[in-house]
Amino acid sequence: MEIPTLQRILVPVDFSESSLNALTTAVAISQRQGAELQLLHVLDADTHAFSGGEPASDALTELVQAQTKKIEELASRTADEHQITCYGGCRVGSVSSEIATAAHIADADLIVLGTHGTSGIRAFHIGTEAYQVIKTAGCPVLTVPAHKSWPLFEHILFPIRPVPNALEKYEFARKIIHPDHTQLTVLALHAPDEVISIGQLQDEVGALNVQLARDGIKSQTIFCPTELIAETVLQKADELAADLLVITATLDTRIQDFFIGPFTQQIVHNARVPVLSIRPHSSSAQGPSRVEWHYSWQAQAANWKSSEATPPDWPTGQSNQ
Repeated sequence: MEIPTLQRILVPVDFSESSLNALTTAVAISQRQGAELQLLHVLDADTHAFSGGEPASDALTELVQAQTKKIEELASRTADEHQITCYGGCRVGSVSSEIATAAHIADADLIVLGTHGTSGIRAFHIGTEAYQVIKTAGCPVLTVPAHKSWPLFEHILFPIRPVPNALEKYEFARKIIHPDHTQLTVLALHAPDEVISIGQLQDEVGALNVQLARDGIKSQTIFCPTELIAETVLQKADELAADLLVITATLDTRIQDFFIGPFTQQIVHNARVPVLSIRPHSSSAQGPSRVEWHYSWQAQAANWKSSEATPPDWPTGQSNQ
Protein backbone atom coordinates (compact mmCIF):
# COMPACT_ATOMS: atom_id res chain seq x y z
CA MET A 1 0.00 0.00 0.00
CA GLU A 2 1.32 3.44 -0.94
CA ILE A 3 2.09 5.54 2.13
CA PRO A 4 2.02 9.35 1.93
CA THR A 5 5.32 11.14 2.50
CA LEU A 6 6.44 14.25 4.30
CA GLN A 7 7.01 17.42 2.30
CA ARG A 8 8.61 19.89 4.74
CA ILE A 9 10.54 19.34 7.98
CA LEU A 10 11.44 22.18 10.33
CA VAL A 11 14.64 21.81 12.38
CA PRO A 12 15.38 24.40 15.09
CA VAL A 13 19.15 24.79 15.38
CA ASP A 14 21.03 26.61 18.13
CA PHE A 15 24.36 25.10 17.01
CA SER A 16 24.64 22.95 20.13
CA GLU A 17 25.59 19.28 19.86
CA SER A 18 22.01 18.37 20.70
CA SER A 19 20.48 20.42 17.89
CA LEU A 20 23.05 19.17 15.39
CA ASN A 21 22.22 15.57 16.35
CA ALA A 22 18.58 16.42 15.71
CA LEU A 23 19.62 17.82 12.33
CA THR A 24 21.41 14.57 11.45
CA THR A 25 18.27 12.63 12.35
CA ALA A 26 16.16 15.02 10.25
CA VAL A 27 18.52 14.68 7.28
CA ALA A 28 18.05 10.90 7.29
CA ILE A 29 14.27 11.31 7.34
CA SER A 30 14.49 13.90 4.56
CA GLN A 31 16.53 11.60 2.35
CA ARG A 32 14.04 8.75 2.74
CA GLN A 33 11.02 10.99 2.28
CA GLY A 34 12.27 13.40 -0.35
CA ALA A 35 11.27 16.22 2.01
CA GLU A 36 12.88 19.64 2.15
CA LEU A 37 14.53 20.78 5.38
CA GLN A 38 14.01 24.22 6.79
CA LEU A 39 16.55 25.18 9.45
CA LEU A 40 15.57 27.78 12.01
CA HIS A 41 17.73 29.71 14.45
CA VAL A 42 15.90 31.69 17.12
CA LEU A 43 17.49 34.56 18.99
CA ASP A 44 15.75 34.59 22.34
CA ALA A 45 14.26 38.03 22.93
CA ASP A 46 14.65 37.66 26.69
CA THR A 47 18.45 37.62 26.40
CA HIS A 48 18.66 40.91 24.48
CA ALA A 49 18.07 44.45 25.62
CA PHE A 50 14.84 46.18 24.69
CA SER A 51 13.91 49.77 25.46
CA GLY A 52 10.63 51.61 25.00
CA GLY A 53 9.08 48.58 23.36
CA GLU A 54 11.62 48.68 20.51
CA PRO A 55 14.48 46.24 19.91
CA ALA A 56 18.00 47.48 20.56
CA SER A 57 19.20 48.86 17.25
CA ASP A 58 22.66 48.36 15.86
CA ALA A 59 24.03 45.57 18.04
CA LEU A 60 20.94 43.39 17.71
CA THR A 61 20.67 44.09 13.98
CA GLU A 62 24.25 42.98 13.47
CA LEU A 63 23.66 39.87 15.60
CA VAL A 64 20.57 38.94 13.60
CA GLN A 65 22.41 39.37 10.34
CA ALA A 66 25.38 37.34 11.58
CA GLN A 67 23.18 34.49 12.82
CA THR A 68 21.14 34.54 9.62
CA LYS A 69 24.34 34.15 7.60
CA LYS A 70 25.49 31.34 9.88
CA ILE A 71 22.26 29.34 9.58
CA GLU A 72 22.16 29.89 5.80
CA GLU A 73 25.71 28.59 5.50
CA LEU A 74 24.77 25.50 7.51
CA ALA A 75 21.76 24.97 5.24
CA SER A 76 23.96 25.28 2.16
CA ARG A 77 26.50 22.76 3.50
CA THR A 78 23.72 20.36 4.51
CA ALA A 79 22.17 20.57 1.07
CA ASP A 80 25.49 20.00 -0.71
CA GLU A 81 26.67 17.14 1.51
CA HIS A 82 23.41 15.20 1.49
CA GLN A 83 21.90 16.20 -1.86
CA ILE A 84 18.66 17.50 -0.39
CA THR A 85 16.79 20.78 -0.51
CA CYS A 86 17.58 22.85 2.58
CA TYR A 87 16.79 26.41 3.61
CA GLY A 88 17.92 28.50 6.57
CA GLY A 89 16.38 31.42 8.42
CA CYS A 90 16.51 33.37 11.66
CA ARG A 91 13.80 34.76 13.93
CA VAL A 92 13.80 36.80 17.13
CA GLY A 93 11.42 36.29 20.03
CA SER A 94 10.26 33.61 22.43
CA VAL A 95 11.93 30.38 21.34
CA SER A 96 8.91 28.08 21.50
CA SER A 97 6.56 30.69 20.04
CA GLU A 98 8.86 31.42 17.11
CA ILE A 99 9.32 27.72 16.36
CA ALA A 100 5.56 27.20 16.30
CA THR A 101 5.10 30.32 14.16
CA ALA A 102 7.76 29.26 11.66
CA ALA A 103 6.23 25.79 11.40
CA HIS A 104 2.83 27.35 10.73
CA ILE A 105 4.16 29.74 8.08
CA ALA A 106 6.12 26.97 6.37
CA ASP A 107 3.21 24.51 6.56
CA ALA A 108 5.69 22.06 8.06
CA ASP A 109 4.69 18.40 8.36
CA LEU A 110 7.12 17.69 11.21
CA ILE A 111 9.36 19.50 13.67
CA VAL A 112 12.58 17.70 14.67
CA LEU A 113 13.88 19.15 17.89
CA GLY A 114 16.89 18.50 20.11
CA THR A 115 15.77 18.46 23.73
CA HIS A 116 18.79 19.73 25.61
CA GLY A 117 20.36 22.45 23.50
CA THR A 118 20.91 26.04 24.56
CA SER A 119 19.80 29.32 23.06
CA GLY A 120 21.58 32.35 24.43
CA ILE A 121 21.83 31.96 28.20
CA ARG A 122 18.56 30.05 28.61
CA ALA A 123 18.52 26.27 28.77
CA PHE A 124 16.46 24.80 25.96
CA HIS A 125 15.10 21.94 28.01
CA ILE A 126 11.99 19.84 27.78
CA GLY A 127 10.44 21.30 30.91
CA THR A 128 10.00 24.66 29.21
CA GLU A 129 10.65 25.39 25.55
CA ALA A 130 10.44 21.95 23.93
CA TYR A 131 7.27 21.05 25.80
CA GLN A 132 5.75 24.38 24.81
CA VAL A 133 6.49 23.54 21.16
CA ILE A 134 4.66 20.23 21.52
CA LYS A 135 1.71 22.05 23.11
CA THR A 136 1.41 24.84 20.55
CA ALA A 137 2.73 23.56 17.21
CA GLY A 138 0.16 22.54 14.64
CA CYS A 139 2.17 19.49 13.50
CA PRO A 140 3.82 16.46 15.16
CA VAL A 141 7.11 17.00 17.01
CA LEU A 142 10.00 14.54 17.08
CA THR A 143 12.18 15.25 20.11
CA VAL A 144 15.73 13.89 19.94
CA PRO A 145 17.85 13.36 23.10
CA ALA A 146 21.23 15.00 23.23
CA HIS A 147 23.66 12.11 23.25
CA LYS A 148 23.34 10.77 19.67
CA SER A 149 21.51 10.87 16.36
CA TRP A 150 19.17 8.24 14.93
CA PRO A 151 19.47 7.73 11.16
CA LEU A 152 16.93 4.88 11.17
CA PHE A 153 14.19 3.66 13.49
CA GLU A 154 14.19 -0.13 13.70
CA HIS A 155 12.42 -0.89 16.99
CA ILE A 156 9.36 1.29 17.54
CA LEU A 157 7.27 1.23 20.70
CA PHE A 158 3.67 2.23 20.08
CA PRO A 159 1.68 2.51 23.34
CA ILE A 160 -2.11 2.73 23.09
CA ARG A 161 -4.94 3.13 25.58
CA PRO A 162 -8.71 2.70 25.25
CA VAL A 163 -9.27 6.45 24.84
CA PRO A 164 -10.56 8.69 22.01
CA ASN A 165 -8.16 9.13 19.05
CA ALA A 166 -5.90 6.34 20.29
CA LEU A 167 -5.08 5.11 16.76
CA GLU A 168 -5.04 8.45 14.99
CA LYS A 169 -1.31 8.84 15.58
CA TYR A 170 -0.54 5.84 13.38
CA GLU A 171 -1.72 7.69 10.27
CA PHE A 172 1.21 10.04 10.71
CA ALA A 173 3.73 7.61 12.21
CA ARG A 174 3.47 5.31 9.20
CA LYS A 175 5.02 8.07 7.09
CA ILE A 176 8.41 7.69 8.79
CA ILE A 177 8.38 3.92 9.32
CA HIS A 178 10.55 1.90 6.95
CA PRO A 179 8.68 -1.42 6.46
CA ASP A 180 11.81 -3.36 5.47
CA HIS A 181 13.78 -2.41 8.57
CA THR A 182 11.22 -1.89 11.33
CA GLN A 183 9.72 -4.00 14.09
CA LEU A 184 6.80 -2.25 15.80
CA THR A 185 5.62 -3.26 19.26
CA VAL A 186 2.07 -2.32 20.19
CA LEU A 187 1.96 -1.76 23.95
CA ALA A 188 -1.70 -2.07 24.96
CA LEU A 189 -2.05 -0.40 28.35
CA HIS A 190 -4.96 -0.65 30.75
CA ALA A 191 -5.54 -0.26 34.47
CA PRO A 192 -5.88 -3.59 36.28
CA ASP A 193 -9.53 -2.93 37.16
CA GLU A 194 -10.62 -1.67 33.72
CA VAL A 195 -12.60 -4.76 32.75
CA ILE A 196 -15.05 -3.00 30.44
CA SER A 197 -12.42 -1.02 28.53
CA ILE A 198 -10.30 -4.09 27.77
CA GLY A 199 -12.76 -5.02 25.04
CA GLN A 200 -12.37 -1.59 23.46
CA LEU A 201 -8.61 -1.93 23.70
CA GLN A 202 -8.72 -5.32 21.98
CA ASP A 203 -10.77 -3.78 19.16
CA GLU A 204 -8.22 -0.99 18.76
CA VAL A 205 -5.35 -3.46 18.69
CA GLY A 206 -7.15 -5.57 16.10
CA ALA A 207 -7.76 -2.55 13.85
CA LEU A 208 -4.15 -1.42 14.18
CA ASN A 209 -2.78 -4.88 13.40
CA VAL A 210 -4.88 -5.01 10.24
CA GLN A 211 -3.37 -1.71 9.07
CA LEU A 212 0.15 -2.81 10.01
CA ALA A 213 -0.30 -5.95 7.94
CA ARG A 214 -1.53 -3.90 4.98
CA ASP A 215 1.52 -1.67 5.25
CA GLY A 216 3.88 -4.65 5.46
CA ILE A 217 5.20 -3.72 8.91
CA LYS A 218 6.31 -6.50 11.25
CA SER A 219 4.69 -6.17 14.65
CA GLN A 220 3.94 -7.76 17.99
CA THR A 221 1.43 -6.85 20.70
CA ILE A 222 1.94 -6.79 24.46
CA PHE A 223 -1.03 -6.30 26.80
CA CYS A 224 0.08 -4.67 30.03
CA PRO A 225 -2.07 -3.87 33.09
CA THR A 226 -0.59 -0.96 35.02
CA GLU A 227 -1.46 2.04 37.12
CA LEU A 228 1.82 3.80 36.24
CA ILE A 229 1.41 4.53 32.55
CA ALA A 230 4.43 6.74 31.87
CA GLU A 231 6.78 4.66 34.01
CA THR A 232 5.63 1.47 32.27
CA VAL A 233 6.15 2.93 28.80
CA LEU A 234 9.68 4.05 29.68
CA GLN A 235 10.50 0.69 31.28
CA LYS A 236 9.25 -1.26 28.26
CA ALA A 237 11.20 1.02 25.94
CA ASP A 238 14.39 0.07 27.78
CA GLU A 239 13.52 -3.64 27.95
CA LEU A 240 12.75 -3.83 24.23
CA ALA A 241 15.68 -1.61 23.20
CA ALA A 242 13.25 0.67 21.39
CA ASP A 243 14.75 3.46 19.32
CA LEU A 244 11.51 5.44 18.90
CA LEU A 245 8.44 6.06 21.05
CA VAL A 246 5.23 7.19 19.38
CA ILE A 247 2.77 8.84 21.75
CA THR A 248 -0.49 10.71 21.54
CA ALA A 249 0.11 14.18 22.97
CA THR A 250 -3.46 14.79 24.03
CA LEU A 251 -3.68 18.09 25.90
CA ASP A 252 -7.42 18.17 26.56
CA THR A 253 -7.72 18.08 30.35
CA ARG A 254 -11.35 17.00 30.11
CA ILE A 255 -10.09 13.52 29.34
CA GLN A 256 -9.65 11.83 32.70
CA ASP A 257 -6.72 9.83 31.53
CA PHE A 258 -2.98 9.65 31.70
CA PHE A 259 -2.63 10.81 28.10
CA ILE A 260 -2.67 14.50 28.93
CA GLY A 261 0.07 17.06 29.39
CA PRO A 262 1.90 15.51 32.37
CA PHE A 263 2.17 12.16 30.59
CA THR A 264 3.68 13.72 27.48
CA GLN A 265 6.05 15.84 29.52
CA GLN A 266 7.20 12.90 31.63
CA ILE A 267 7.80 10.66 28.61
CA VAL A 268 9.71 13.19 26.55
CA HIS A 269 11.74 14.47 29.48
CA ASN A 270 12.86 11.00 30.61
CA ALA A 271 13.06 9.00 27.38
CA ARG A 272 16.51 7.92 26.27
CA VAL A 273 15.39 7.68 22.66
CA PRO A 274 13.48 9.98 20.29
CA VAL A 275 9.80 10.55 21.00
CA LEU A 276 7.29 11.33 18.27
CA SER A 277 4.48 13.34 19.89
CA ILE A 278 1.34 13.49 17.76
CA ARG A 279 -1.67 15.55 18.73
CA PRO A 280 -5.09 14.42 17.50
CA HIS A 281 -6.49 16.52 14.66
CA SER A 282 -9.23 17.77 16.93
CA SER A 283 -6.71 19.42 19.25
CA SER A 284 -4.00 20.47 16.79
CA ALA A 285 -3.20 24.13 16.75
CA GLN A 286 -3.83 26.22 13.69
CA GLY A 287 -0.79 28.31 14.48
CA PRO A 288 0.06 30.53 17.44
CA SER A 289 -2.33 33.35 18.18
CA ARG A 290 0.27 35.98 18.97
CA VAL A 291 3.87 36.75 18.18
CA GLU A 292 5.54 39.75 19.79
CA TRP A 293 8.37 40.31 17.31
CA HIS A 294 9.81 38.49 14.36
CA TYR A 295 12.68 39.07 12.00
CA SER A 296 11.95 39.03 8.30
CA TRP A 297 13.37 36.11 6.38
CA GLN A 298 15.06 38.66 4.13
CA ALA A 299 18.66 38.37 5.24
CA GLN A 300 19.79 41.73 3.84
CA ALA A 301 17.96 43.92 6.36
CA ALA A 302 16.72 43.73 9.93
CA ASN A 303 13.08 44.28 9.09
CA TRP A 304 11.23 44.34 12.40
CA LYS A 305 7.47 43.94 12.35
CA SER A 306 4.84 44.00 15.04
CA SER A 307 2.49 41.17 15.96
CA GLU A 308 -0.24 42.68 13.78
CA ALA A 309 1.87 42.41 10.63
CA THR A 310 1.41 39.55 8.20
CA PRO A 311 4.25 37.00 8.69
CA PRO A 312 6.63 36.59 5.74
CA ASP A 313 6.47 33.46 3.64
CA TRP A 314 9.24 30.95 4.19
CA PRO A 315 11.98 31.46 3.09
CA THR A 316 14.13 34.03 1.31
CA GLY A 317 17.38 32.50 2.51
CA GLN A 318 19.84 29.99 1.14
CA SER A 319 18.67 26.96 -0.83
CA ASN A 320 20.47 24.19 -2.62
CA GLN A 321 19.28 21.01 -4.22
